[in-house]
Amino acid sequence: MKKHKLILIFLVVIIGASFFYNIEKTNAEALKTEDEIQKLLRQPQPQIKIPGLSFSKPTVTDGNIENATIGEYIQTIYRFGIATVSLFATIMIMIGGLQWILSAGSPEKITQAKKLVTQAFLGVGLAVFSYTILYLINPSLVEFKSLSVKVIQEIDIDTAILEGKTLYEGKSRSASDPIFDDIFKSFGNCINVDYRVLKAFALKESGLNHTIVNKSGFTGLFQTNQKFCKSALKKYPEWSSKCDDLTNPNVSTAVGSVMLQNALKKLTKCGDSLNPVDKGSLIYLNHNSGGGALNYILARDACQGGEKIKDGIVNFWNQHKGGAYNGQGLGEKRYAFSIGVGELIKNLGVTDFNNTFGNGALACPFSGAVPTYDESTILNFGSPTINCSKSFDGKKILTIGSSSIDGPNNIDDFIKSNCPNTLLVTEEGESGSRVNFAQQKIDSINNLSHYDFVLFYTGTNDIASGKTPEQTHQELKNLYQSAKTKSPGTKIISLSVSPYGRSGEKPKKLHELLKADPGASDYFVPWYEYSVDPSNIDILKPAFNKGVGKDQIHPNTAGYNFVAKLIIYEVSQK
Repeated sequence: MKKHKLILIFLVVIIGASFFYNIEKTNAEALKTEDEIQKLLRQPQPQIKIPGLSFSKPTVTDGNIENATIGEYIQTIYRFGIATVSLFATIMIMIGGLQWILSAGSPEKITQAKKLVTQAFLGVGLAVFSYTILYLINPSLVEFKSLSVKVIQEIDIDTAILEGKTLYEGKSRSASDPIFDDIFKSFGNCINVDYRVLKAFALKESGLNHTIVNKSGFTGLFQTNQKFCKSALKKYPEWSSKCDDLTNPNVSTAVGSVMLQNALKKLTKCGDSLNPVDKGSLIYLNHNSGGGALNYILARDACQGGEKIKDGIVNFWNQHKGGAYNGQGLGEKRYAFSIGVGELIKNLGVTDFNNTFGNGALACPFSGAVPTYDESTILNFGSPTINCSKSFDGKKILTIGSSSIDGPNNIDDFIKSNCPNTLLVTEEGESGSRVNFAQQKIDSINNLSHYDFVLFYTGTNDIASGKTPEQTHQELKNLYQSAKTKSPGTKIISLSVSPYGRSGEKPKKLHELLKADPGASDYFVPWYEYSVDPSNIDILKPAFNKGVGKDQIHPNTAGYNFVAKLIIYEVSQK
């Protein structure tokens, strides 16, 4: 038994020692073409020579490195093992024969000698015929195929950041544009973060342009690609299956929110020591330079903020890939860009990253299906060219209507935010009101000529309560005429109705009646045709819809902003 253990230990030492190769180090930074890679490959040389072992040189074929080293090694070890086992078996047979000769006729010693000789023959037989046995079990067990390793093409790190981006569609938006705010708010609630942090990232990455594509193919609001998307969203299979649609702002923001969450987890070690600018800078460096960069600078006192962050990121890029970027200023460039993100977060009013009060009660989208996104509305008319100087600058506006006029962050507020030089926007709205409410307001105003414009947005609740589109149309015409009679110089703006749950074709019919009667008002704004979801005429389009769980008939902030711009646009055209 001891002899068998010694043999096993000897074989393990021989096999283990031969695994240590002396392979020449190469400069991987320069790998670009197959010919260059082929020149850098070396024939492996074992440090302990094994008789009969000679490795072939790896080759590059069709973008893959073909390496037969392991197969050749196993084949040689097999042949060497057969020879070694045969040698030991021969020795064991000789020892057994000698014991038999010297047994002096002792049955016990003869039996031991026979047993030793028999075991030796069985051992060498098993070793010699092992190939045949394995082949009979499964031919693949004795096929030593070459390893095929795909060559990863080098991409300059500078092409993966927004500087040097190429816009293929659309235009950038300003920080005041709320078009994606509801999406940011809902994902902010997923990770317990102020939505404005996500907005700041999207502003810096894409200029709030969900169709942007840079030179390396990074796409969408948060400039990602399918590989990173699938990795980030692997916990959400339904979402990761949509990574081929990165112009969908919901998908891109999902990726951005996961990256933001991962960075915030790493920053817990800093406690409350970081100000909003430094915190935003570090979070963005995680996104812009990678998680390895953030780990590197956090290990070098980045929690102290300021110059420690700058020193950390500069040193990271100077030593990255063996100093390939040393002295190129890449770290300084990344730091300046990340500080810009931190400043933007601060300027947007963020003081506590985890204060989600402004996010509202929007549900986290990860718990449901991936929302589709209606590109046509945003691309064709999402940010119409508005001319406030030809419409509302220096003017006074009275808005009268139902719930879309009543309360904060509605149409009147966005008219004012888009045209800040408007002198006055007066709201006279009441949730659930009908045309008769607007008529009462007009009748009660003594000096209607004080206003340059009166905007009416009413009629939806009338048809929802049972009136026909024709009846409502006539009441609206009477309303407009009474306002014109009272103040001939005041311009009347008629805003068509929006879809209303279970009203079917009625809103559409009223819209068509108003559109076909342009003389009823000075300006007609065709809100219905831009807002209705063609797949369900009782609700708003996804781009303007508050979403599942809400009534789906009152616009989200993007919807209110859109209709405000549409009003300004229509007025400026005449």
